[in-house]
Amino acid sequence: MTAMILAVQVALPLAMLAWLAFLPAGSLAGFALQATGIGAFLFALAKVAQWAVPVWWLPWVYSGLWLGLILVWPLRKNLRNLALLPAGLSGWMFVVPSVVLLSVGGWYGARALAGRSLPSVEVVLAHMRHGQVNVVPGDVLAQGDRLGEVGNSGASTEPHLHIHAQRPAPEGTAPISGEPLALRFNGRFLVRNDRLTGLGW
Repeated sequence: MTAMILAVQVALPLAMLAWLAFLPAGSLAGFALQATGIGAFLFALAKVAQWAVPVWWLPWVYSGLWLGLILVWPLRKNLRNLALLPAGLSGWMFVVPSVVLLSVGGWYGARALAGRSLPSVEVVLAHMRHGQVNVVPGDVLAQGDRLGEVGNSGASTEPHLHIHAQRPAPEGTAPISGEPLALRFNGRFLVRNDRLTGLGW
């Protein structure tokens, strides 16, 4: 799983940025499509992926590199002699991956932005200590209210708190079977063994 995450969230963005840096399109329209497609894909990846194994600020680095490559491109090319449209079959074939990236990135990016307006989000707190949960459904809570004690209930090998954000799970399914969502605490993603601090702890 970690290898797949690193491939999608590190190797793939770096390969696309290298493509933009070392093999830019030879026409204005081709470069515009190439840059836009890569930008749309990087934006969607930043919004959809959970940035925990690769650090949370890595999408900002990708964005900076992408913008820098776009700004440098006119300095590397003689724009007066550059064709507006790709020339020949090879030039147009070069545009195909750009259109694919733009389509995929645009679809996932739009979906991620639309998801931000949806109010239906659940935060699951799992492995609480049996008999030590101090709240019931419908309680109105305020910051600092005691919810219960961390325990070792359910499928757990040691006492810990599992915090999981998701879209509501379908009726009759397991409590954590909803579509998972990224969750940040004070602007950062937590990983195993990170510590939280709060009121009075």
